[in-house]
Amino acid sequence: MKALSDSARAELRKLEKDGLLHPQVIVDWAEQHPDSELHKYFTWDDAEAARLYRLEQAGALIRIIVERRIDQPEIEYRTYISLQDDRNGGGGYRRTDDVMSDDILRSKAIEQFLREMQFFEERYGKYKELANVFAAVSAVRVTIKAQEVV
Repeated sequence: MKALSDSARAELRKLEKDGLLHPQVIVDWAEQHPDSELHKYFTWDDAEAARLYRLEQAGALIRIIVERRIDQPEIEYRTYISLQDDRNGGGGYRRTDDVMSDDILRSKAIEQFLREMQFFEERYGKYKELANVFAAVSAVRVTIKAQEVV
């Protein structure tokens, strides 16, 4: 999805009610105001919207497939992973085991994790209860950088 324009952000703020922003309110408003900025962010052709929604559903199905570790059957992990490089090329998911056993793909997955954790730190970094989590991620970054130098 394209980045949100300032005018679209302003329209969203106007749609807040009691501190909440409801998706249905946004869709209804955008549909009723075809000249609005928000209207541009939606697929209004029902056939195309349905096709796109089915693609989202297929991705959701892939993301819920889990396997259990052989050595620790109480631990589940996702069977498939979507690497950013694959998303840039049109999407797709790789078997997690394949990514873990390939040095290049594994490195890309770890880099992606660290970028995603940066996002979470920016979002939740002010919560002192999570300081240990972000400190641990920072330690992983330092370790990886040290390994790159060697």
